[in-house]
Amino acid sequence: MKIVGLVLLLTLAGTACSIQDAEPYAANAAAVSDLPPPADGSVDDSTATDHNVAAVAGPGISVTEALESDLAGPLLVNGFLVTTADGVYLAEALAESYPPQPGGARLVVDNLDMDLIDGLTTVQGITWSDRRVQLLGTVQDGLLHVAG
Repeated sequence: MKIVGLVLLLTLAGTACSIQDAEPYAANAAAVSDLPPPADGSVDDSTATDHNVAAVAGPGISVTEALESDLAGPLLVNGFLVTTADGVYLAEALAESYPPQPGGARLVVDNLDMDLIDGLTTVQGITWSDRRVQLLGTVQDGLLHVAG
């Protein structure tokens, strides 16, 4: 009887747990004017802000997949945002240094309004996201040009 109770307890505990960092944080980085209009022609500006942006969410692709992609249109790319004296990067990982540096595959990011990204940390002139963010833009020759 104790085994049945233990199995039930472990099952309940397992279903109550969730992985919060599994989904990337969706950055508000897509201009409303760049999004396709709804099929019925209606306009929903409930996500519009003073910056004329809309939230974009979905599974997205990794930085490595974006670098290997042959698609010409906008891509939703997941990664860690890191700003250094050399530029702004979307990286596959964060290096273990402190402050962290971009690690693994990376894209140079262009045309990003950093004020649109929540949850950034800045130490010693380096700014980074502790969680993955999603950026929508076109990728060409290692450069992610953010839509907007």
